[in-house]
Amino acid sequence: MIIMPAIELKDGKSSRPVPVDLMKRPGFSRDPAALAQYWQNNGAEALHIYDGDAARAGKPLNLALFRKIAEGLQIPLQVKGGIRLREHVQELLSVGVDRVVLEEQVLADRRLCTRIFEEYGGKAAASVRAENGLVLAGAWPAPTDRKASELLLFYKDSGLRTVLYKDLAADENGEPEVNVPAIVALKEATGLRVVASGGISTLLELRRLTEAGIDGCIISRALYEGTINFKNALAFARWG
Repeated sequence: MIIMPAIELKDGKSSRPVPVDLMKRPGFSRDPAALAQYWQNNGAEALHIYDGDAARAGKPLNLALFRKIAEGLQIPLQVKGGIRLREHVQELLSVGVDRVVLEEQVLADRRLCTRIFEEYGGKAAASVRAENGLVLAGAWPAPTDRKASELLLFYKDSGLRTVLYKDLAADENGEPEVNVPAIVALKEATGLRVVASGGISTLLELRRLTEAGIDGCIISRALYEGTINFKNALAFARWG
């Protein structure tokens, strides 16, 4: 399983606290390019960036930054946030981004997304949030009556290969945890490459995802807050 560390952007900077060992380095800031190098140097096989600036604006705003980041990486760079048009896809790919991610509000436009997946294939992925397999929608996400698998199978016929999938359930204490059975069910129903996205906070969840044969996962908050040690997570994902 490939573990992708995430960088979340706000005002062109990382919105997360920097890892503890980086805080000790004089002059280090929340520079996304420096963070990208940090994760690559520590063994990351791919990098995920969520562009909060673009999400708010509805269009890419950090193209120069992504070019800088891509030029310094030898691993794939994936970007999500604010991608609303085919032109946005092309702009991001032209500066060195390897894969763009289309979110739920865009996936509702079947004509647009069909064209994008047909034209760009594996360079475009889908992102879906769900609850027990049902698509979530709205600013305050609520379950719809639509199955995530049905939505994704429609686009698979157009060339979709990878989905970033977030499905959380409550544990015995009522706290949210990764809904591994629902993620496995989606992979089995669609045959797509599935990347678990969001909510991963423990090595136990990584173990469950690895044992279930999930293709990858994205980890953000847990890495920056120290809940999960990245090198330990890499070893865990590779060797169990």
